[in-house]
Amino acid sequence: MLTSGRRIFIRQIITSVGVFLTLFMSGVLVSANAEPSPIHIAFLHVEFLNNNAEYEPTSVAEVERMEKLTQEIKALLSESGRYKFVPVPDSFQKKIAEGQALGKCAGCEFAYGRQLGAEQVAWIRVQKVSNLISNINLYVSDVQAKRLIFGKSADMRGNTDQTWLRSLRWIVKNYLLVELVRKQAAKPSPLKIAVFDFVLIDLSAGDGIIAKDAIDAENLKLSMEKARSMLAASGHYSIIDTGSTVNEVAAAGGIQHCNGCEGQLAKRLGADQSLIGIITRINRTEYTLQILVRDTRTGAVVSNDFTGLRMGANYAWPRGVKWLMKNKVLSAQHLE
Repeated sequence: MLTSGRRIFIRQIITSVGVFLTLFMSGVLVSANAEPSPIHIAFLHVEFLNNNAEYEPTSVAEVERMEKLTQEIKALLSESGRYKFVPVPDSFQKKIAEGQALGKCAGCEFAYGRQLGAEQVAWIRVQKVSNLISNINLYVSDVQAKRLIFGKSADMRGNTDQTWLRSLRWIVKNYLLVELVRKQAAKPSPLKIAVFDFVLIDLSAGDGIIAKDAIDAENLKLSMEKARSMLAASGHYSIIDTGSTVNEVAAAGGIQHCNGCEGQLAKRLGADQSLIGIITRINRTEYTLQILVRDTRTGAVVSNDFTGLRMGANYAWPRGVKWLMKNKVLSAQHLE
């Protein structure tokens, strides 16, 4: 039979366990329902096309209305929690306003986005036919992919603050945000990829005479880091650190001599794919580059890409990596 003191002790234990489970499950639920990170977006410009400017010049009210559209789009997207705006300095806005029309300037909007550090850029175009008939267009482009990912137009009847703002809200709430949620829900999780240290094979006449030096080592490291950064920036990959495998790779004779051991090592690290880079020095000013990606579950080669002969000493290796990653490794055929 339990004493009064023992009953109190047991109740305290049960209460503590209950509190722990409640907190634990709350954490699980919060984690499971966590929203994706906000998209860093830059709003570039409101363009106003006045088809009747010769007879009815753009009014002060219309200029002020363009600023109200700028503030409204920022408020709508910020309040959604799905976007974070990147500041656009006044000098930058002036440059955009004086340049060619966005979307018709050979990709200038992508260059603006890169300079601002944005993932996406947006702009609005209002076309006024008369005070009774106008339309408003909202555009969003992906900076990294260099393509337009959203465009929607709405006809407006009237030329007032209310008609402009109501039309913009209609586009954002019924199309832009709805489409974004759908795309994010359908977006697959990034592949986990283990990127191993790049290696150098020296076939030049100086091999054995001129030792590999600190500049070689530094540019091998920069080459590997360039590959990692481009994979991460693509949005298709998350990078797995391979530092813990250095000794095993060395014991196997190097990554280029271990018969695909990088696949098994990467699998053990929890990666879906492995990537190795091999730079072959032909002479002191020419080299080739190979980047091989392997599926860790099957050991099959996903892609095996080469640059061909390229000009440049060791300082040029990271540039070669950038070219190969952009034009082959990260091309659409490997991301489908």
